[in-house]
Amino acid sequence: MAVDMTDETIAQYMERIEKMSMKEIQKEIEFLETPGYNCEGLVCADGVITPRTKMHRKVLWYKRMNQKSLTALQWAKEGYVVNPDA
Repeated sequence: MAVDMTDETIAQYMERIEKMSMKEIQKEIEFLETPGYNCEGLVCADGVITPRTKMHRKVLWYKRMNQKSLTALQWAKEGYVVNPDA
């Protein structure tokens, strides 16, 4: 198994990914999953992240969920009722 190495901690790596836009994260995931790129893990200063895209997918999921909740709040502010029985 091939791995990449960084001197960042897992928390620092996660923080760096969180600062990226959703488009940048998706682009990074696509790059890491290309057939010619064979590094399956990332060795950090305090541990190993495997598979390599694990943190990217986690942050992307949280950003998408946050975006959906913001949309629901914006709808509520506009007076739209998504579920009138709730």
